[in-house]
Amino acid sequence: MTMDERKRKALNALLPEMEKNIPVDAFLSSLHSDTKDGFLSDYEMEEVRGAHNRIEQFRSLIGFLRSKGNEDFYKFCRLLEAFEYKGWANRLKKKVSPDSNGKNVSPPVDPNQSTPDPLLKLQENAFGEYESYKLAEGDSEVRFVRLAIVKNKPSVLETKGDQLETLKRLRECGPRSDIEGYIDVKDLAKQCKDRIRIVYGQPGAGKTTAMKHICQQVALSQIKSDFALILFFPLRDESVSKCTDLPSLLDYYREGYFEDIIMATKMLKEGNGRDTLLIFDGADEARELLQQKGSDSVLLKLLEGKLLPEASIILSSRPGVCPELQENANQFYEVQGFDKQAVKAYVKEFFKDDPGSAERMLQTISDRPDLEGGAYIPMNLFIFCSTFKANQYSLPATITECYQGHVSDLCFRECEKDGRDVYIDPTLSELPEDLQDLLRRLGELAFKGLTAKPSNYIFTEQAIRNAFPEIKGKLHDSLFKGLLHLHIGKICRQTFSGNFSHATLQEFFSARHLSRLSEKDQVIFWKEHISNPSFAVVLRFYAGLTKLSCKDFIPSCLVTPHSTPTTAAPPNVAGATLQLPATSDQWNPQLLFLLHALHESQNETIICETLKHLNSSLKFYNLGSFDAMVVLNCLARCTHLVELFMHGNRNPFPVESVKRLLHSNQKLQKLQGCVLDHLTEDDAVTMFTRTCSVKELDLNITKSTSVSAIMRVFSLKGLETLRLSLSGCT
Repeated sequence: MTMDERKRKALNALLPEMEKNIPVDAFLSSLHSDTKDGFLSDYEMEEVRGAHNRIEQFRSLIGFLRSKGNEDFYKFCRLLEAFEYKGWANRLKKKVSPDSNGKNVSPPVDPNQSTPDPLLKLQENAFGEYESYKLAEGDSEVRFVRLAIVKNKPSVLETKGDQLETLKRLRECGPRSDIEGYIDVKDLAKQCKDRIRIVYGQPGAGKTTAMKHICQQVALSQIKSDFALILFFPLRDESVSKCTDLPSLLDYYREGYFEDIIMATKMLKEGNGRDTLLIFDGADEARELLQQKGSDSVLLKLLEGKLLPEASIILSSRPGVCPELQENANQFYEVQGFDKQAVKAYVKEFFKDDPGSAERMLQTISDRPDLEGGAYIPMNLFIFCSTFKANQYSLPATITECYQGHVSDLCFRECEKDGRDVYIDPTLSELPEDLQDLLRRLGELAFKGLTAKPSNYIFTEQAIRNAFPEIKGKLHDSLFKGLLHLHIGKICRQTFSGNFSHATLQEFFSARHLSRLSEKDQVIFWKEHISNPSFAVVLRFYAGLTKLSCKDFIPSCLVTPHSTPTTAAPPNVAGATLQLPATSDQWNPQLLFLLHALHESQNETIICETLKHLNSSLKFYNLGSFDAMVVLNCLARCTHLVELFMHGNRNPFPVESVKRLLHSNQKLQKLQGCVLDHLTEDDAVTMFTRTCSVKELDLNITKSTSVSAIMRVFSLKGLETLRLSLSGCT
């Protein structure tokens, strides 16, 4: 018996979404006709197995399924349910369940449910999307690990200025710290007195994951919500960001006739959006909308209360957009990524089949403050774990090398899927010609996006095709070796957009492109952007890739007329003394950027030569643990340093880095603002030895410390002034 038309249409309608979210290989062995719910012959099984990639496998499977009978349709649904894809099975069956008029019907409605039918249908369509989010997070099988989210309000909005002023306004959003008072994502699913809430965090900290997790948990009835209707809208999708009215926005979840959307719009407006939560993800990806005051953007109308004034709204964003959002919101939540316990949980889950490797990985992170400082970012931790596994259970010396290894591993695995046995150099210096061309073009695309105003992290299909003109057919992820992720348009199924798997990966490719320009063009770029916070990560990768070998980079790009060099600093090779800043803060982070670049370069000659030109008295404000590690390790080579002031720090400094500074620098007399997690007696003995020259010490110890360790500090020979702050002393 041939499958009826309704079932074939249901498969066709959901194919574009299912093919991206359901890995066939997870239940391929269950598809054979010899199994309980299988329906494929030997030949058909081989055809599915032999498809080019996961998406092609799924298309081949559905192609064979459409030629089967009605019973095979329900076998497929049962397989989906058996392998935890119940949401997709329900959507397929819902589409083919006719009422007396032959139309699709919704599941039975709770008689106590006050939500009108059009809104209920809208929510059901959205819930179908939410149930797929768990599958859409990528190939990683690591379960959701609780993120650290803390209520953290930025400082009062001031007069608008450039990007450095933005950092000034956001000084209270600063570095992440392990503090009590974390909230759970389920708390964001509850109503509060503030209509608009902002969820912000650094790239890769888990903002989108947190937003999707709210929706998924509500959809699966795993958490309770105060809202009758919750809708998620990604601002990266033009069908959302370009909306000018409510019907076009709700049409993002359209299933069936547009009249349903019109009725849903009417009912939402009649209730002013009461008991409704609208989640807009990625405000930084649609920043221009927020800057167009008075425009007809539906997002602005909602934020300003001109539309659905009683609806609750959550926006997620990078910190840089927060000042513009403060005009409409008072409630801010910082997604800080993973805390220490979550890092441990994630690593153990990643290496669940090899507990010994998990312990080695955790020890490696603990021994490497440069990695520990970035491990709280979920995407970074994934890259570290993947690189650790691929690199025979060790990690490279720098973050740059970790990302090089990650790209190398992705390319190797994709080539392996294509049946190609090729060598992929971990440094990406020796590659097959086609891969060299791919990475070169991705670098150009990344760089164009990052240098656009405002920066562009989402690329239209036309922009992608312009970068890869030889691609004439349909775009798919395998063409880009998993480095560029494609998103099919919600309404127009033939239109794609794409982005790098993580914003930091785009910054890596931008730096790679920049490092391949002429030295003259490199200097021109950095003269303009050296103090731009938007390019701080690019600068770090650039230093790691080039080892700062461009001879004109430091003297041309790091000169500042407002600083006074130390008199002990010798001239550079050209006979001139470099004018480097003596203070690093939110207003001028140039000195911190420089030290990060020097650290990442691992070029001892350049590091030592550059540090000779630093002032003998330096000040740093609001350093994170990783920032402090970089600063202290670099300044251990600055032999003429006399005074080091570090103010406003909330995070403990790595003990080994403090030791290195005190042991290596025999002229250092003042050390202020040093924060330590704890201080053992052994640490105190090795840190404050007879060779330590410090006369004035300002020390803050945040956790329990023995009295004997404190007494070691007091006994430091030559110490004249000690300011000691103890959060715990036993």
